[in-house]
Amino acid sequence: LRQLSKRFGKLSSGGKYELPVRYVESINRLTIAQLEDLGEALLDFADINDLEQWLKSYTKL
Repeated sequence: LRQLSKRFGKLSSGGKYELPVRYVESINRLTIAQLEDLGEALLDFADINDLEQWLKSYTKL
């Protein structure tokens, strides 16, 4: 989550990058194997839309 938040999240008033809640909830439901796949896939993501499409293929975002 930290890697995705830093890459695609918005900077909060507290100085941390945050992803929209719907993405966080979907990621939290992933299995270990899916998280590993996401970790590899995120290297190829150009923007948050790539994350959304990836999550849709694994979850009901």
